[in-house]
Amino acid sequence: MINLGDAVAQQLVENRRPAQRSAAIDAVRVLGIVAVVAGHVFEGAFVLKGLFTWHVPVFFFLTGYLWTTNRSFVAEVGKRVRTLIAPYAAWLVLISVPFLTAMGLLGKLDASNLMPIILGGSYLGSPFSAFWFITALFVSSLTFRILRKGPPITQLATVILALALAATVGPTLAAVPLSVGVAIPCVAFLAAGAAARSYRPRIARPAPVAVILLVMSAVLIIAGISAPLDIKNGDFGTPVLSMLVAGGISFGLVLAAESILPNLGRVANKSVTTLALCGLMVVFTHAFVIWILRLATLSDWGVFAIALLAPWGAAVVVSRSRLSPLLVGSPYKPAPTP
Repeated sequence: MINLGDAVAQQLVENRRPAQRSAAIDAVRVLGIVAVVAGHVFEGAFVLKGLFTWHVPVFFFLTGYLWTTNRSFVAEVGKRVRTLIAPYAAWLVLISVPFLTAMGLLGKLDASNLMPIILGGSYLGSPFSAFWFITALFVSSLTFRILRKGPPITQLATVILALALAATVGPTLAAVPLSVGVAIPCVAFLAAGAAARSYRPRIARPAPVAVILLVMSAVLIIAGISAPLDIKNGDFGTPVLSMLVAGGISFGLVLAAESILPNLGRVANKSVTTLALCGLMVVFTHAFVIWILRLATLSDWGVFAIALLAPWGAAVVVSRSRLSPLLVGSPYKPAPTP
């Protein structure tokens, strides 16, 4: 259904060197992570309408946007285990130890603390708020890899099925442990990203298209026509429309970033890529920082700043150590010898 045999797209995925990554795509990743942290700190209609439609779908969209066709299913499993599941397991242990210790000291340690850690997905709350997304992305990626090997009609039928499931049995899917259930509708976001990438060469002026996509999406959201998404709990918003709007915002952000980032210079682009490479650790750890900070009398903005900057600063340091593959999900690269 979708042909992504584009050498540039393959290089963006397969080559880990910052110089050969797309700073524009990395900028969208960074923006998405900032939005995820904000969504876990702030409350209100602005956050719900302004962030929840796109701040998680954009990561599924980008996975499809950068999809490469020359990887086998076995290689896909290996890649996703290294970059997603290994860090997931490591941080699950590292956060569970102090969390369960604190619950024990408070006399609150029981099955209600232990079972969510085992079941994962929607069963996990603070301080594991974003862990569900990792297992959902893992399952969605493997499912999409299988689909891409099949005929176009099978891919199209699966996307239609994904939209139907999201519209009808979302909460039931969310009850499946490790977010395996909600991962299936999320395949539609990967398909949308792949379709957008195949169409991208036809867009000669990305900036106006970005404005159109973002403004149209904003109008639909503000008018209440497109409801926000809460994928973790199986709420996919207005049937079909909210998922289309999420894809439109995601593509709009990519086009906007591709219009802006080249004008910011090499240093800015390199900095954005560095932040993006360290972003996974922020996803895992920011909710733990928020959980601790809620014990203090800090404003929401204070909590947001610390929960964003402290994990990212720590991630940059860890990324330069041999712990990087396990905790950051990116390869360890020793500094060049003088």
